[in-house]
Amino acid sequence: MVAYRIDPTDALPLHHQLQRQLRSSIRDGKLRPGDMLPPELQITQQTGLSRTTVRRAMDELVHEGLIVRERGRGTFVAQPRPPESGSGRIVVFAPPLDLPHHTAQLLSINLSTPEPVLGAPFGATYDRLLFITRLLQCDDGPCAVERLALPPLPWDAAKAAALQDVQLLELAEETLGLRITHATVHIVPLALDRATAETLGGRTGAPALLVERCVYAGQRLLEHRRVIVHGASAGVELATPREMLLA
Repeated sequence: MVAYRIDPTDALPLHHQLQRQLRSSIRDGKLRPGDMLPPELQITQQTGLSRTTVRRAMDELVHEGLIVRERGRGTFVAQPRPPESGSGRIVVFAPPLDLPHHTAQLLSINLSTPEPVLGAPFGATYDRLLFITRLLQCDDGPCAVERLALPPLPWDAAKAAALQDVQLLELAEETLGLRITHATVHIVPLALDRATAETLGGRTGAPALLVERCVYAGQRLLEHRRVIVHGASAGVELATPREMLLA
């Protein structure tokens, strides 16, 4: 039986600590597809966690498709999912989308309860999310405002990495014991609202682009990023290397 240990001094919530150890056991092969997990009561006795906390951790793993519950039998490591057949969507694989800018300014960083529209993509996993708002500066002034939502990461480390996308994603992987698998990017036109127009030095209703990026570990959302690009700066270029063109 795999031993799970909870550190009450760790800033990571208790149910996240248990999730991280369970995922690691599955990823490292200590728990294999079809293996039965210990009953929740047994895990509570081993870890000192409440039954509610253990159930919350297990519910998220069920949602991710890593484990399955079978009524009257128990909880088991799920079998790997077969590749999905075509769903009618056109998926374009491209390098990471980076908006050209010279400097980035941190406008705010906080841990707070998300509004329903912002918290919905993350499901019911987190009571609070880490929000980071940044202003991108180009040659002729502010060109974009971006807001990132991530799971609650260790505060000091998150604050130090607030302007570095790669460091934030690596911190999320390390904290949650996950591995990033892919990202999706959506680009749509919109008109600047009053608050964003004031931040960018534009006028309300001016044309802009919304670039929305979601970063996933399997089916689990790790980052939700919304970038509003001023119309005067808007324009998206995707550079595709030769190996991707001829793949």
